[in-house]
Amino acid sequence: MGEYADSTEEHPNNARLDADQLHAAIDCLYEAIETLESAEKDLSSGIISAMDLPLKLGDGWFAVNRCRVYTESIGFLEEFLIPAMGLIYDAKCMIESCINWKIGLTPSAYLNIVNAIRLAIIEGLQPALEELECWLFEAVG
Repeated sequence: MGEYADSTEEHPNNARLDADQLHAAIDCLYEAIETLESAEKDLSSGIISAMDLPLKLGDGWFAVNRCRVYTESIGFLEEFLIPAMGLIYDAKCMIESCINWKIGLTPSAYLNIVNAIRLAIIEGLQPALEELECWLFEAVG
């Protein structure tokens, strides 16, 4: 990681991010992770609000998409962020289905929703965040 950290070097797909753009992208990913972890905590506590939980997941998805304003031309970061957005959307749809079908949160639904959220964070958001932080460290260091 950090291979393209110097803002004077070419990033993949000819993209360049300055320190301000890196800060903004990083802030979006931290916001997304915090929001998704909060949603997972709500699920684990058994408190499911028909309004709050889908909204939190939507907010997490939107935060990732805001990050992409800065990173969309960097192909390998897109390979982390787009699948993460899909997993977040899947979790949101599963929650909404449980609510709309009035079946409650079954053990299987719970496991699938939590798994989607965790995979989005662990396999998508955290690797992208780590790469961006390395770039920022090298750009300002």
